Amino acid sequence: MSKAPGHGAAKPVWAAVQKMQAAGLPLVWFAAAMALLLSPQAVQAHALLVRAAPQPNAELTQPPEAIEFWFSEPLEKTFTGARILSADGTEIPSGDPRIDPDDPTHLTLPLESIEPGVYTVVWQTLSSVDGHEWVGSFPLTILDPDGTRPAGVAVEVTVNRRQGLPPLSDSLLRWISLLGAALLVGPLSMRWLLIRPQSNNSPDPLIETVISSTAIVGVLLLIASGWLQFLVKSLRLGGLDGFLELLLATRPGRLLLMRQTLLAGVFLLLIPNRWATVLFRRSVPACAALLTAAALFTYSASSHAAAAPGSGWAVAVDYIHLVAAAVWAGGLIFLAILLLLLHRRQAAPDPDRMVLLLKRFSLSAQIAVFILALTGLFSSFVQLPDPGSLIHTTYGRVLLIKLAIVVAIIALAFFNNRAVQRAGETVTSQRKLRRFSRRVAAEAGIIALLFIAVAVLVQTPTPNLPPQTAPAAPLLPFNEMAYEGDLAVHLQVSPNQVGHNRYWVHLSRPDASDIGEVQLVRLFFFHESGEMGQARLDLASLGEDAFAAEGAFLNRDGNWNLSVYVRRRGMDDVLAEIAVPVPSAETVRRISRSPWHNPVPRLPAETLVGALLIALSSVPLLWRRSLLRASRPLSLVLFMAALFFLLSGALLALTALL
Repeated sequence: MSKAPGHGAAKPVWAAVQKMQAAGLPLVWFAAAMALLLSPQAVQAHALLVRAAPQPNAELTQPPEAIEFWFSEPLEKTFTGARILSADGTEIPSGDPRIDPDDPTHLTLPLESIEPGVYTVVWQTLSSVDGHEWVGSFPLTILDPDGTRPAGVAVEVTVNRRQGLPPLSDSLLRWISLLGAALLVGPLSMRWLLIRPQSNNSPDPLIETVISSTAIVGVLLLIASGWLQFLVKSLRLGGLDGFLELLLATRPGRLLLMRQTLLAGVFLLLIPNRWATVLFRRSVPACAALLTAAALFTYSASSHAAAAPGSGWAVAVDYIHLVAAAVWAGGLIFLAILLLLLHRRQAAPDPDRMVLLLKRFSLSAQIAVFILALTGLFSSFVQLPDPGSLIHTTYGRVLLIKLAIVVAIIALAFFNNRAVQRAGETVTSQRKLRRFSRRVAAEAGIIALLFIAVAVLVQTPTPNLPPQTAPAAPLLPFNEMAYEGDLAVHLQVSPNQVGHNRYWVHLSRPDASDIGEVQLVRLFFFHESGEMGQARLDLASLGEDAFAAEGAFLNRDGNWNLSVYVRRRGMDDVLAEIAVPVPSAETVRRISRSPWHNPVPRLPAETLVGALLIALSSVPLLWRRSLLRASRPLSLVLFMAALFFLLSGALLALTALL
């Protein structure tokens, strides 16, 4: 029987098309989602008040033309605003609040003519990172013409507490989303662990059923909790009328839409159906894993990490932390469910498959816990300004509770790991298997408890944000010490930009003896071009041998020479010269908006890189037995690399500290 022309070539072509569909479509979807999610965002989390002009609690002889606010992160224009209330609670007419297009953290409330009185300034913000809403207020007094304080008191306004816990509804919904992420990621990772390399064998039918069922429950929990969280947010911000505007016109809304779209794709791939099998063949779990990875990234893109300096690094570490936690916790919950089903059905598991499952999960759990320890330590450095924040802030105390629960889980996991080391005996003995199943179930239950602490933690304001009434406190890009005569002159210029700066000088002696009575500290400014002459600025004493002043003396970028003149009673004058490079406005803008600068400004970048290299050097040592069993030549290469990383990291860290 003859074939139609070209019929024989059609099968290879169709097979190639199917392979491209199986590999290409999910990859394109994944790449498109990650491209949108990885677009640079100079953002922070929780829009808290940093400073205001006039200052909170100010008493003014003349009413201001406007009230200006600076917040801890960019604001969403749609649901951010401010108003001013009189002593009887009446709203005073004012202009429309406006956000500075060049500085999205800056909000201005124009005022019309107001009479002397006691007023309450109320502001409401919506974070452009995670969509957290925040309400705050402060009193403002306009004095009578004779300078006396007018009668009346500020209105009490319901506000969010600076360091308070999040609402119970928010914590519950976030707990559901964390549980959903674990139930989705854990089974997918376990399926991958069960498939032997270079083998097309699928897991046991019972295991396959538990994998798909648990993952479907997880994705449904994620989808439901996402919509419910956004619904609660919409109700707080004014009701359901603004739901669509909140969803479509804000960054948190767009992130939610992307996440829900990706999760819908995961759901369609996981449910038993014919079209997914035909379209994706055996790569359905891989496609679901790719879409799940992109969906999880939306959580990190709207987490506390996005509020940190160097948010790009912080978000990447937070994402790795989230995935590792989901693999570990989700795999453990999956294992507990599987063992429970086997016990209820009184079915004997396939010994070979169970031994493979337990040993591979044990190895993956060890790696995940190692990653969690490193990324968690890094995140603590990013979010906590000092060790005392662990005790004195709500965020720190919740973090301590989380760490205590983690220690309990790891202690229980230690005993479970002993049973895994004797996996052959454990799975063949009903008594040992029941005992092991109970311990795994207990460990999974504690993990569910851990998720409660995490749900509260991720929604609690971090202590690295400046206090509400503090003046602007930018980083100190210029910080130099000079020695002249018997004095050590410490000069700080912040923010070291063209225009207005703050100049701070501290005087000391190398032997810590008294420096004498200082009569005058004066700065002389001279630009390298020599075209602007010399300017001078006298600094005011702050006490304890510190002096400061502000002014717009650096009126051009380039290299400046700052001379610090110190006059003391009965002692020689000192003139210390310090070179101060001032970056251009464009350079400052580029650096300040970059998400890839040092995520822990109080530590030198060399220290962070050195710590990372030292951590990497420990990997071959921790899993040396597995590496030796896999390949002796490979293990030798990795051991040599570990030694190199260890020495390099130690040298970098020491160089930064010395």
